[in-house]
Amino acid sequence: GKNVCTRIWLPGYYIKYGHERYRNAQYLENFVRERNLNLIGVAEKWLYHVPGRPYALTGENYLTISKEVVPSNDFDPIDEHWAQLGQLPHYDIQTSNFVLADGKVVIIDTDIHAMPTKQDGTYYPPVWAKP
Repeated sequence: GKNVCTRIWLPGYYIKYGHERYRNAQYLENFVRERNLNLIGVAEKWLYHVPGRPYALTGENYLTISKEVVPSNDFDPIDEHWAQLGQLPHYDIQTSNFVLADGKVVIIDTDIHAMPTKQDGTYYPPVWAKP
């Protein structure tokens, strides 16, 4: 993906530009938990402060570290997976932005374009998302 890299010294993880990826992943995890969307998962993500940078929360000062999600080869989603996926506050649901793993559809893309926010920090819900 864009602004994403891997390093040999950090196997199984992606380094991603954009602190909002972490915030959006946290929001999505809470959304999934509160609505009991048990067939949806969210890739694990952590916020990493870049040493020597100020502590203001900006893309230049923080990176998002994301754990790789390994797909399940024998997983075939059912209609309920797609129904739950359609409830998410996510604008960019396409096959490159989720992985089928461990019986769930795991969202791996939580960048600012996939989950845009208003100036007050609340999310713009997609027109298809159910409240």
